[in-house]
Amino acid sequence: MHSINEEIDIQVFEEKHYSLLEKWAKDVEQIPPPINILPAGYIIYINNEPVCMGFCYMDLASDVAFIEWVFFKKEASGKSKAIGLRVLLGVLKNFAILNQKEYIFTSTNYHGVSTILEKMNFCKITTGMEHFITRLDIKEQE
Repeated sequence: MHSINEEIDIQVFEEKHYSLLEKWAKDVEQIPPPINILPAGYIIYINNEPVCMGFCYMDLASDVAFIEWVFFKKEASGKSKAIGLRVLLGVLKNFAILNQKEYIFTSTNYHGVSTILEKMNFCKITTGMEHFITRLDIKEQE
């Protein structure tokens, strides 16, 4: 999958990494998610350079985990992005298995990511997508 010369490091996402997430999101004209909505996540480093990061929500009422908020370093090579994504998906799949999930769901509109997902036995179930989010005013419920 990757050459012997590449050093891969996997780090748990922490608050100190949020500025990197903000930069990568803005580099591709995306709005960074608020830090307080991010679930467990990981950052993949190749040769001491951060290449990609992603997060995994666990649904308590079902057997599904959801991979979301995957970001890449814009300047990273295509090869580094592909290796990083494969490593990240493997880590998130193992995380879901450890949490006793039977399925893992994700979505993308990037062809390169779709290709890697299909090679890792993910099945395409829809085409095209948009994401929406709103903040709930909890105080209105009281």
